[in-house]
Amino acid sequence: MVASAHVEHREEARDDAMALPEEERELLAVALLDSVVPDPEWEEAWATGCECRLEEVRTGRVQSVPWATVEATLRARLAPRPIGQPV
Repeated sequence: MVASAHVEHREEARDDAMALPEEERELLAVALLDSVVPDPEWEEAWATGCECRLEEVRTGRVQSVPWATVEATLRARLAPRPIGQPV
């Protein structure tokens, strides 16, 4: 039952973190992300992708979409649907 104890501890830690004020959650999130050492090749690929995307936005080749629009679209796509209803 060691795995079960880990799951419970993780869920308790998550619940505690979610109870923090927004600013403290943000600081915790950054600290947690900084604690993960990504693969150097992945990090380089991510940086290159970000640079390309930024250039596309700067030159007008693509337009950004407000987060509220993206969130609403995702929520609509991920909403539960009756069985047999097309996605």
